This record gives sequence, C-alpha cells and structure tokens, in this order.
Amino acid sequence: MLVRFLAGLAIVLAVAVWGTRLENQNRELIRRISLQHYRAGIAKREHAHAKLQAEQAGAPARLLDRVAAAPQVSERSPD
Repeated sequence: MLVRFLAGLAIVLAVAVWGTRLENQNRELIRRISLQHYRAGIAKREHAHAKLQAEQAGAPARLLDRVAAAPQVSERSPD
C-alpha cells in the first residue's frame, strides 16, 4: 500500500516539475519573440531613416542631372 502511494506521489511530482519546466520554456520563448519584434522595429526605423538620408543626399545630384539634361536655350542675339 505504501509503495502505491509513493509511486503515485512520484508521478504527480514528476508531472508538476515537467509542467513547470514547460511553462518556463514557454516564457523564455515569448521573451525571445518579444525581443525580436522590438529589434525588428528598431531596424525598420533605422532603415527608413537611412533611406531618407540617402534620398536627401542624392536630391541635389539628381536635380543637377535634370538641369544638365534639359534642352539648352540659346541666349545669342539674332544676327
């Protein structure tokens, strides 16, 4: 009788420990996912900021290219 009780108690304790371990692993995975979402948001903001800076830095060159490519109007006086 005592052996059955101890075996049952051991099974209950094993299941409880196993459940606790699974919960801890689940929380750790949730933390990792949350950190990845946070880092992805930062990366998106940095990418948008870098893209904006690149566009702003390239704007004068593109403007000069358009001016240089525009047809030239002659300023000579008619002879």
